Amino acid sequence: FFHPCCRFDRFSVLLGVLSPGTITDGTTSVTVFYGGKQTAVSVECITLDHISVNLTPREYTVDEELISSNVTVKAVYSDTITTETIELDNCSFTLGTTPITLPYKFDTAGDYTLMVTYDDMTSDPVNIHVKDKDGYHEDNGNYVVTEPEGLQKLFAAHPTNDFAGKTITLDKNLAYTVDTTDRPLAETFKGELHGNGATVTITGGIQGLFNEIGTGGKVLNVDIEVSGSISGGGHVGAVAGSNYGTIQSCDVTVSKQIQVDSNSGTGAAYSGGIVGQNKSGGNISDCEVIVNSTISTERNGGAAAYAGGIAGDNSGWIDGNCTVTVKTGGSITATNTDAAACAGGIVGDNDYYGSVDCGPAIGADGSICANAYQDEGKYIASVTTTPITTGTTGTTGTAVKWPDNDQDWIYAYAGTKWGKDFYGQPSG
Repeated sequence: FFHPCCRFDRFSVLLGVLSPGTITDGTTSVTVFYGGKQTAVSVECITLDHISVNLTPREYTVDEELISSNVTVKAVYSDTITTETIELDNCSFTLGTTPITLPYKFDTAGDYTLMVTYDDMTSDPVNIHVKDKDGYHEDNGNYVVTEPEGLQKLFAAHPTNDFAGKTITLDKNLAYTVDTTDRPLAETFKGELHGNGATVTITGGIQGLFNEIGTGGKVLNVDIEVSGSISGGGHVGAVAGSNYGTIQSCDVTVSKQIQVDSNSGTGAAYSGGIVGQNKSGGNISDCEVIVNSTISTERNGGAAAYAGGIAGDNSGWIDGNCTVTVKTGGSITATNTDAAACAGGIVGDNDYYGSVDCGPAIGADGSICANAYQDEGKYIASVTTTPITTGTTGTTGTAVKWPDNDQDWIYAYAGTKWGKDFYGQPSG
């Protein structure tokens, strides 16, 4: 009249006497006495093996509560078949190392572990992710970006803020996404962006992360993937259009074009893997650019066109271990129909007092090419070697004077380090 597989600590006989009186672990049979008769029954005693926790959902938002209905705790016994749902009132809960009671409100974003204890047995940890409401939070006046969409949301919420004196910290374990179709993250950025090795993917737009990095601004240790075309006017780069601050240890992969097109204006134009222009006072160091697509500048006369693997134009410092690799099918190109064009593996034009202490660019079947046109024809200076290691570290080609108008400002320069050195002070 009872099941031969029973829990020794819960077994009871209502109508008779049981021998032995207490069933313990290891008991294999019992004898039941009733009405002067007895019967022996084989039993298998099972014990509590472990407890399991089912938590749904496992992702929460700051100020959201973990409630009892989210949690199911089961006892699993030694036969691996018998289970029992445990009342939560008989359990204790620990979040990380902190004892909690349900309901529990999450007040800080982060990754946590929940453990449940019952009958002196503790469950395996259950992972919980708590998100910031907007993907970021403020910390002593600075900002910590905790979700992939949080970087764009932070700048969208402060459209006129240059973040001077502020630090923005990214999580190295996250992959962030930015779209600059309507505007870059900031027109001028004077704060510090600490990437910690995090990857930021630019899905396309009119600019890289920033239009300008101002004096005092810093972008450090950010990996940037250009997965959608960046096409703007004037000056364009994956990190910024122009830089007066510091860019350090930023690696850029150009999988789609970075371009200043011919319809974007009439002034001088600059495109670069890191920045369009590295201005006086700007410092770029220990950065790597891999060109799988095109870095290009186009102009229809009126002013020069410059393109470079690190910067289109440099009046500041490019030092440390900056490298540019132009992959098969990749190119760095400057084209102009009625004025100068300069393309360089590191910089297109090393301008007044600019310093370049790295390079030249290397590559397999990539190309670095400058094209200058006029009505009577064109002059082309290019470097297309396999690999790009044997080209000059200075310039190839010379200035071209067109016979009909004696215009010596129409020229094309291309080189694996810089296209043209104009009153600069390059190293190496």
